[in-house]
Amino acid sequence: MATVADEHSGADPGGGAPPGNGAAAASPPGQPVASPYGPPPPPPPPGRSRGAGRGLLGLLALLIAVVLAVAVAEGVHLRRTVDTVGSGRAVPTTATSLTIPLASTVPPPTESTSTSSSAVVGTSTTTSTTMPATTTTAPVCRNSTNPACGNFRYTPNPTNRAMSANVTISADPAVAGQQITLTATYNDPDAQPDPLCSPVNWGDGTTSDAGPCPGPSPPCGGHGPFDPPPAVTSGNTQAFGLQHTYSATGSYTVVLPPERSHVPKVAEGCTDPYSSVVTAGVPVINVR
Repeated sequence: MATVADEHSGADPGGGAPPGNGAAAASPPGQPVASPYGPPPPPPPPGRSRGAGRGLLGLLALLIAVVLAVAVAEGVHLRRTVDTVGSGRAVPTTATSLTIPLASTVPPPTESTSTSSSAVVGTSTTTSTTMPATTTTAPVCRNSTNPACGNFRYTPNPTNRAMSANVTISADPAVAGQQITLTATYNDPDAQPDPLCSPVNWGDGTTSDAGPCPGPSPPCGGHGPFDPPPAVTSGNTQAFGLQHTYSATGSYTVVLPPERSHVPKVAEGCTDPYSSVVTAGVPVINVR
């Protein structure tokens, strides 16, 4: 009977198959089935997940504390500003900006401060600065001596009337050895003829002077437009008598110098608007 039972069990009389070469041995009841890839990793310690949660809560609490600190500072500033509404004083305003890095480790906040002056709350102040206007005063350019007024000129330009000349001889024909008189008469309707002072050429190789010449006029000191001087209404005619004796008979041509007229006391020695020049023609003097 014992022999029959061993044949049905299939067990090797000499010993079973070596462990690991056949089906896995059955695990005891209530135990997890063993994985063919090795044992599973151990579960995390129960305190680690709680520590990470506490770190996030700490960061959140720090952020809330910073926001509350900024709000309290702004509230104090606002209260100080409101307290000075009636005083009319400018309130220094301090603007604070905080830079908070979003990282697991929160460094101390970086603070930048700028100070400015603001008007009292509830009032509007407008400051207007009026700069003095720069004005350039134009020179008075009428009868002026200021070079900025330009070249001298008369405005309006007056009309100048011409001077005339007339010559007479006391004897014609003249007698050799006898003195004769030559009279030159000049007339300018709006000016006075100058003295006849330049040499007179009698045509026989001799000359004579009629009188002293006036000195040179001063340089013109006027600039810009000038009122023209009034025309001369007296002393407009001048006559000059010249004497000469010819020693020999013949025909002689007398040459008189050019004659000029002027207006006395022209402004600043400038151009005379009524001045004229004329050269008198003398007939041939016959001497016998």
